Amino acid sequence: MTVDQSVLRRTTKNSLSGTAGGIGITLVGHPFDTLKVRLQTQPVDKPIYRGLTDCFIKTMKWEGIGGLYRGVGEKHRFVFVLIDMRIH
Repeated sequence: MTVDQSVLRRTTKNSLSGTAGGIGITLVGHPFDTLKVRLQTQPVDKPIYRGLTDCFIKTMKWEGIGGLYRGVGEKHRFVFVLIDMRIH
């Protein structure tokens, strides 16, 4: 194996590992972030949610599982642009 092939193999492995890790973190962490933002941005004088559990139950009832992942696409497009800028 030449040096160029070794560098290419290592770069590919690192890129795929980083991508898999990022997807895993997003699948687990994004719903908590969504609930946190909903709790922080609700009106103070007429709160919609009584707490984290209530926020989760109402989100699932009103929007389904997709409500927990709202905005995930926009967040990742921005991250990909930053990563691309850093690499090049």
